[in-house]
Amino acid sequence: MLLAVYRAYERALVKYPFLTQASSAGALAAMADMLTQNFVEKRWQKGNYNPARTIRFSALILFWIAPITYRWFLLLEKVKGKANLLPLKRMILDQFYHKFAYIGRQFST
Repeated sequence: MLLAVYRAYERALVKYPFLTQASSAGALAAMADMLTQNFVEKRWQKGNYNPARTIRFSALILFWIAPITYRWFLLLEKVKGKANLLPLKRMILDQFYHKFAYIGRQFST
C-alpha cells in the first residue's frame, strides 16, 4: 500500500513537478502547524486548537513560499561553473541574494 502511494507520488513529480512540490509543501506546513499547536504549545490540553491558523499557514506556504522557492531553485540549477566550486557558488547566491530579497518581501507586505 505505502509503496503504491510512493510510486504515485513519484509519477506525479515527473508529470506535474510544480503542483506536486507546492501541494507537498502546503500539506507538510499544515501538519507542522497542527503538531506545533498540539504538542509544543499544548493547546490540545486546553481544547483551543486553531484550525484557521493552520489553514492560513499552509495557504501561505502553498501559494506564496513554494512557488517562489520552486522558481528560485530552477534558476540556481542554471548557474554554471567548475564542478568543485559550483555548490559554493550556488550557496553564496542563495544566502546573499535570495534570502535578503525574501526577507525584504516578507517585511514589505
